[in-house]
Amino acid sequence: MKIVKKIGVILFIFILCISFMSCYVNADAGSDVTQPAGGFIEKGKGLAAGVGADGLLAGVQTIASILVTVGIFVVVIAAIILGIQFMTSPPSKQAALRGQMIGLLVSAVVIFGAYGIWKIAVGIAEKF
Repeated sequence: MKIVKKIGVILFIFILCISFMSCYVNADAGSDVTQPAGGFIEKGKGLAAGVGADGLLAGVQTIASILVTVGIFVVVIAAIILGIQFMTSPPSKQAALRGQMIGLLVSAVVIFGAYGIWKIAVGIAEKF
């Protein structure tokens, strides 16, 4: 255990020395660094005028539509599987399947509710 601690202390001191060396080397850069940075900022200001919320909103709408479509397919497939299991199972197992069907119903309400809330939010965001 003492060897691990010694190696850890030596490694820590080594990393600390290396970090101080890099600070000393970069301290001489001074004004040479600020000039390219100023050009970088000016270049960014020129490109910022072309950025709008419409492209972002269209991209997010596409992703939301894909997620809702996948959610609908999953709910429909799960409903079919649970329905078949419910019809073919004995009455003792049907009680457990009813609980799963309630969970399926809640998940469907969440998916469609989220889609409705999303559409309302997009409508409000487009007005402003």
